[in-house]
Amino acid sequence: AGAIGPAGPEGPPGPVGAIGPAGPAGPAGPVGATGAIGPAGPVGAIGPAGPAGPVGATGAIGPAGPVGAIGPAGPAGPVGATGAPGPAGPPGAPGATIPTFPIGYIIAGDNAPPDFLTGEIVLWPGLSVPPGFFSLEGQVLPIAGNDDLFGVVGNQFVGGDGVTTFALPNLLNIAPVGRTLTPASDVTGTLFVEFPTGSGNFIPADDVPNAVVDGGNLGVQDPTVTLSQLALASSTETSNTEPQQLVFAGE
Repeated sequence: AGAIGPAGPEGPPGPVGAIGPAGPAGPAGPVGATGAIGPAGPVGAIGPAGPAGPVGATGAIGPAGPVGAIGPAGPAGPVGATGAPGPAGPPGAPGATIPTFPIGYIIAGDNAPPDFLTGEIVLWPGLSVPPGFFSLEGQVLPIAGNDDLFGVVGNQFVGGDGVTTFALPNLLNIAPVGRTLTPASDVTGTLFVEFPTGSGNFIPADDVPNAVVDGGNLGVQDPTVTLSQLALASSTETSNTEPQQLVFAGE
C-alpha cells in the first residue's frame, strides 16, 4: 500500500443531529455561600386567633403594695351574747385607813323636849342617852307609856308583838337608808284630814282650802302617823279666812 496522503481541506459542517437522550445526573455540587438577606416584604394580614394555650404555673407572690387609706366605719353589728363571767381576781391591797368617830342614833320618845317631834331620829355623840330619848339598838319597849312613839314606829321591826310591845330599829354599826313614802301605805301614807269638820269626809290636807295646819288643832286619830305627817302638821299656811279644824284620818 502506498503512503497516506495529506489531509484534504475541511468540508462544510453537516446538519445538526437529533438531541440524544439525557445522560444520568451527575453528583451534587458543593453548597454555595448564603446570599445577602433581601428586603422585608410587606406585613401580611393578621390571621385568626389560635386556640388558648394551657394555663401556666402560678408565679411567685409579688411584694406587698402600700397600705391604702382607712375607709369609713361600717354600721355597728348586733350586740353579741353575754359571755360567761370570768374568774374572780385576786383581792386588792387594803386602802388607806380613814379615821372614824362612832356616833349613836337616838329617837325622841313621848317625853322628849317640845322642840323635838316624837319619833324624830337624831345623831348623838354623847356616851349616855339624854332624858326623853331612846338609843336605837333594836330594844323592845312596852306600848303603854310610849303610845305616841308606837304610833310613829308601829310594828315594823322584829321583836315586839304589836299588842303590848314594839321594837325600835337597830342602827348599831349601820347607817339608815332612805325609802319612798308611799301614799297608799298604812304606815307612810299621805296626811288626810276631815273636811268639813264632823262630815266624815276625809281629803288630802293639801286640798283643804284656806286651812291653817299646826300642832295645836290636830286631833290624832290614827296611831300610824309618820314623820312626814308630823312635819306637815308643824308647818303653817296663812290665810285671810277662818281656818278649818283638821284631824288625821285612819280609823
